[in-house]
Amino acid sequence: MVDAVVESVIAQVANALLDEGKNFLQTNKNIKVVQETMSKLQSYLNIVESNKIDSLEANIFIKEIRELAQNAEDSLSEYLLDIEPDSAEGLLDRLRQHCRMIRHFRTVRKFNKNARKFDNVFQGIKQKADNLFTSTGDLKLKSDAAAAGSSSSVHEEVRSERKTFLHRDYGTVVGHADTFKHLGKEMSKGKKNKCRIITIVGPGGIGKTTIAKKIIQDYEKKYQRKQFVKALVHVPRDPDADNILRNISKQVCNSNDTMEKNWVDDLHSKLKDKRYVILLDDVWNIRTWDLLRDALTIASTEGGTIIVTSRDIDVYRHIDATAHQYKNVEICPVSLGVLEEYDARKLFTDMICSDCDYDTVISDPLKKIGEDILKRCGGLPLAIELVAGMLRVKPRTTLAWNEVLENMSRISENDCLKILAWSYKELPGELKPLFLYFGIFPRNHEIFVSRLIPLWIAEKFIPDDGKRDDYVEQQINKLVSRNLVHVRSRRFDGRVKSCEIHSLVHDLCTQLGEENNYFCTSDNLNNSSTALSVNTSTFGPKDRRRVTTNTRSILDKKLSPFDPGVKIPNLRALFCFFKDDHLFQFLKLNASKFKLLRLLIIEFDRDVKTVVEVPKEIANLNGLIYLKLVGYLSKIPESVGRLKRLQTLEIRSKDIPRGILKMKHVKHLFLSSLIVVKDDQNSSQNLPGCFKCSRDVGVDEDQDEELEVSLPNIRSLDVDFGPNFTLTPSSVKKLTNLRRLRIYVTKCEMLTVVFPANVEPVLPHLEALKLHIYVSYFSENEYQIPTVDLYRYVHLEKLNLYFDSPCDITNKVIFPNDIVKITLKRVINIEDIMARLSTLSKLKIIKLNKCKADVALDFSANFSSLEMLMLKQTAFPELNMDGNRISKLARFKHEPSPLTVDHRIPSLLRNKMREDTSREEEGLLTKDSVKISGIHKGRLLSFFEQ
Repeated sequence: MVDAVVESVIAQVANALLDEGKNFLQTNKNIKVVQETMSKLQSYLNIVESNKIDSLEANIFIKEIRELAQNAEDSLSEYLLDIEPDSAEGLLDRLRQHCRMIRHFRTVRKFNKNARKFDNVFQGIKQKADNLFTSTGDLKLKSDAAAAGSSSSVHEEVRSERKTFLHRDYGTVVGHADTFKHLGKEMSKGKKNKCRIITIVGPGGIGKTTIAKKIIQDYEKKYQRKQFVKALVHVPRDPDADNILRNISKQVCNSNDTMEKNWVDDLHSKLKDKRYVILLDDVWNIRTWDLLRDALTIASTEGGTIIVTSRDIDVYRHIDATAHQYKNVEICPVSLGVLEEYDARKLFTDMICSDCDYDTVISDPLKKIGEDILKRCGGLPLAIELVAGMLRVKPRTTLAWNEVLENMSRISENDCLKILAWSYKELPGELKPLFLYFGIFPRNHEIFVSRLIPLWIAEKFIPDDGKRDDYVEQQINKLVSRNLVHVRSRRFDGRVKSCEIHSLVHDLCTQLGEENNYFCTSDNLNNSSTALSVNTSTFGPKDRRRVTTNTRSILDKKLSPFDPGVKIPNLRALFCFFKDDHLFQFLKLNASKFKLLRLLIIEFDRDVKTVVEVPKEIANLNGLIYLKLVGYLSKIPESVGRLKRLQTLEIRSKDIPRGILKMKHVKHLFLSSLIVVKDDQNSSQNLPGCFKCSRDVGVDEDQDEELEVSLPNIRSLDVDFGPNFTLTPSSVKKLTNLRRLRIYVTKCEMLTVVFPANVEPVLPHLEALKLHIYVSYFSENEYQIPTVDLYRYVHLEKLNLYFDSPCDITNKVIFPNDIVKITLKRVINIEDIMARLSTLSKLKIIKLNKCKADVALDFSANFSSLEMLMLKQTAFPELNMDGNRISKLARFKHEPSPLTVDHRIPSLLRNKMREDTSREEEGLLTKDSVKISGIHKGRLLSFFEQ
């Protein structure tokens, strides 16, 4: 099995050499040696993968390649960190720079020595490669069999051009018709003063979660959302009852505020007199049910339902045995079996040929092979999906399909874990590290594509250029097409917005991550793990490069893996998704030792409301490129502004220091908070900031001091403080390198200064703009917005204008000619705006939310490029659109406004909406099925997803 770690290390070193290589005292020559070595190692891996060499010797060979590659990465990282120049703005800065240059001589000598050592070690690996390949036989870089499978990217590109990237999103169900009918009846009974407990038991991969969510979805269609409450909760293996119940309370009570001491009482009060549905997904043992049953088993006056899914039959038996302790409780058990032959075949054929008829396009020899492959899946839905995913990306030849059958013959019938491992093995080399990365996140975690992009840039998996979003989207689609990753939600244009992986897939990622030293969980940090099942080497803390706390351990209150004495010198990335009281203490004591740490992600569960203080020593993590702090954190030190290599900073917390906005290197800044902490009294009085509080008690608004900001390299700025804190216009005006901007506007001055009329653009490179305009905060003589002139913004393709109260922007907003997507909220007299938008030749997407038109909306004339139209709670008497325009529309969505009794919409357009809704429910609405010619700059999609 080709090592994902080597793939990722080689990619990282190559990108680092490309981005940061320095020509300093002949070092460039030795950097070239390392670069050539990486290239040759990559060619060796390609040969191993292409010829499917899988033996003990091959695994040892890959292990040695990994060690050499990681040593090269360590040396290069230390070198680049040590020679990073200081800014030389003053005399003291220049003196410091000269002192560092003296140290650079030693650094360079060390690097040059290591480069020669790498070359010597490589010669030994080269000899072993020759011996291995000679003993294996006549090898080609791409054998015929490999060409049938490993060159799938070529076939995928061709199929993408033919718009045949089709698959079923997570949530689509095939088969189990009797089970659905039975459960539908049980759900619809909804007896008053009763609590019905439905238990769905079956092995992993059988479809328990999918079926549970589907029956809830159908139930929700039958009963309006306002008539019942629901909560869907994934139960971890090591559950914390308080957090699970708090999560349920947040969903049931429809509130993010779960700090109140009486939240348990509020939950009970809400459930006892409401029709409710609660899903407890993947309950592992009877102890979990015992922790939750007293709080949830409530006989509601309107009827309540609890759905429990589990792999363990003992869970059902225990629920049945304990149910008699409660009044008015009924049990409905369901044992889920494998698919019947007809349903299994339908799922298999639909997965392979969703866009055509399987029996027509697949030849008879392939059908015979396909039947044999299907039998090996044993009717297990996940196994069928995985195998179909592999066949979909292979050429339709007997050689390629026989290769799949041959591998399936070595696997026990419906052995899902082995099929998963084989699916991973079949992945192209560049996909393996990206796939394993999903295992770093917690189980059942919704992973937003937009948030993967900056992570993978910081990891140097992908370059930070204009094609990054398109590349990531392509790679995600490849994993989705193989059914290794499931789509959780899609955008209006069909692109993947968020995704997740099955719990069995998560198990595989964790296992392979440990074996390959790609990442390890904090629970196993202090446990040595065997490398690639080769007993000659093990991994301990000193070897770890990525550590994640993606589980909540039962012992986390008593024992933490982050013991002060633990040494992790090669740590590159640290992820913390669950609160660990020892973590910050560990960082406080060891921050200065983590010279190679590039990523620090602290994203506490939002249900955890205990305030955690961030240690000031975090500013000693000089190698950080990416820092994310999300949760109920306080006292985030202003000294993080000293992190000169930091490129992406995201803070969404209780409070934020102003001083972080004087960061000369940061490129992407995402801030969200209720409080912006003023500069410390002990700091310099001249320290620049950027915010002014527009509602300070006892301070006249007109006397607010404007504090300037210094962010010369900023590309993306997303500031969410609501209406209480605003950026000063003079500060925004200086951010001339901005590509993406999202801010709140509470004064006209921001609009007149940043977007003045009839002058050259203040922000000339702007590509995406999102303004939350609080017109109600404007002074009485400013209640309407001034002219916002965007005409000269030639790069602006995406525009969002949100108003807090109805606003007429007729003749107030001057749109750029090249705009591609427009979203408007609470705009009145929208018919006048539509008249202007109709002339924009590149406008493809229009989204109107809570807008209002007094006369008909006319889309019959112009709108030459319009492909998508969404009208959400927008009031209008009539919509006009001719048949020719409707035929060119890729998607139409309409959610009626309560302000209008009847919306007159052409029948052809209503039919189109019904077709889109049907495809969406079936999981077939993808970017390609929408057939939008698209926003050619995919980079715009990632900024406003959050």
